[in-house]
Amino acid sequence: MNRTSGIASLINSVVILLTLTALCGGTTTARAATAYIVDGVVTAPAGVIASSERSGGLSMARLLDFFVAPAQAAMSRLLPVPNGTPVDLVRVNDAGRMSAPIATTTTRYGRYQFDLTALRRSVSSRLLVRVDNVATGQQLRAFVSDKTVDINPVSETAVRLVLDTVAADPDVTLDNFTVTELEDLSGSLDLLTSANKLRTDADIESSVQDIRDAVVGNRGIRAFLTASARPGQTSAGPGDIGNFFPFTKGLSWTYQVHKTED
Repeated sequence: MNRTSGIASLINSVVILLTLTALCGGTTTARAATAYIVDGVVTAPAGVIASSERSGGLSMARLLDFFVAPAQAAMSRLLPVPNGTPVDLVRVNDAGRMSAPIATTTTRYGRYQFDLTALRRSVSSRLLVRVDNVATGQQLRAFVSDKTVDINPVSETAVRLVLDTVAADPDVTLDNFTVTELEDLSGSLDLLTSANKLRTDADIESSVQDIRDAVVGNRGIRAFLTASARPGQTSAGPGDIGNFFPFTKGLSWTYQVHKTED
């Protein structure tokens, strides 16, 4: 009896050990699966912002960067920044001042990545990714409002428009803007740039100013920006731009008009 009881106890112990091992492994897998990774492509006029690299010639690396980058970079005539370009994750206050970097990574073929879960952060209207050039003061920023966040003159324009809106009204804060509203704003600016065939390959400031000028002439986007500045999620939308509004971010860059004969 004792021997049988001992064998049964041993079997039970082994079963419990295997169960605990499986549970621990499952927990680890679950944690890895829930990691919130934010990534995107950094593109700039001539691919230059935080580097002194000249754009006179296309090296093999720069040519590879061009083909690895998404279609939007080619269509807007922007180029990926060089490998090793630092990208900061920062917080921004209502006055537009940015914190010291929460984390810093570097680009590879124009791409960057942050694990927000590991950094104990979440998407927010107060969280930005930034590439800057200390020597010239130039910078490109984007709101961290989704898992895919590209950094370019369009995203920089979105940041400036929101910060200008906050600065113009003491009752408005960045917290009034939801991440969904920021996504919609960025998408509408993407489409506006494409529909109006705006050139974003001069320099950063000229590119941003051209997009801002186009926004001034677009009543739908201006109304949406005003509505988004109110607390809560607005029921308004940016409106129809060029008779097309994409439901998928980035689709604006693949939209083309084909004229056919009746």
